[in-house]
Amino acid sequence: MLNIQKLLINYNFSNRNESIKFIVIHDVGETGSTAQNNRDYFSGGNRGASADFFVDSNNIIQIIDYINNYSWAIGDGHGAFGKTNGNSVSIEMCLESNGQPSEKTIQNTLELTNYLMKQLDIGISNVVRHYDCSHKCCPESFSDNNWAKWNQFKARLSTPTPTIKFRKVLKVIKSNALCINPITGALVKKFKVGDLLTAIDSDSVWWVLTIGEISKANCVEVITPIKSTTITSTPTLGTVTATTLNVRESPNVNSKIIGQLTKGEKVKIDCKRGNWYSTFYGDHGGYVSADYIK
Repeated sequence: MLNIQKLLINYNFSNRNESIKFIVIHDVGETGSTAQNNRDYFSGGNRGASADFFVDSNNIIQIIDYINNYSWAIGDGHGAFGKTNGNSVSIEMCLESNGQPSEKTIQNTLELTNYLMKQLDIGISNVVRHYDCSHKCCPESFSDNNWAKWNQFKARLSTPTPTIKFRKVLKVIKSNALCINPITGALVKKFKVGDLLTAIDSDSVWWVLTIGEISKANCVEVITPIKSTTITSTPTLGTVTATTLNVRESPNVNSKIIGQLTKGEKVKIDCKRGNWYSTFYGDHGGYVSADYIK
């Protein structure tokens, strides 16, 4: 997924006082605009409207602190369909000159939606159109042929991370260049003989880890129990208490920083290793200090 650019604005939002239950998909209506164009417009004063994210072919821009505030995107429905600004987060797709979002824009929107589904623990049935909130024809670019493109969009969404079936500690025994790969096949990390890993699922070919997957063929053996890697169950959601919290590649302070979370942000927690939480961060996961999560 593209990095989310947090370019927060000072107007056009209200304080959030209820949990987020819905992700609402829109398009901006105006052709030829960019995510930055839209951000600049809503940052220029009181517009009486807004959205939380704007997405184009090359950018994902967040303009509202959606954990603590809500945008003004679906107020026209007045809550008649159970969906309000206060219980939703809204994503606007930018349109090309032909009135359609580019394939890159759609893919970026899918990836952002999947990220938010995991972070906020929202199921596919609660990813909705603006139309489902007020009967406004939006995203209009998806409305032809009885919303065929919307149905395709929903079909391409991934389900949230499945319930963990088991956990096993694995030890690398044969490969000095054992690689973790996400579904896309891109290299995430290399391991050496003797490294310990944690598997949360498997099939006949792959071990699924908290940060990706590795081939089972001649790579690992199951070692259990290993006292130094005891894993305890934790709540599924936590809130960041630090002003800025580093997300690290491994559970130690010297590990590479792969991202940052801000105060008040919600994180989905998988498990606890020592004083570190394994979290669902981006598309590959990461570790944060348990001292700064409540």
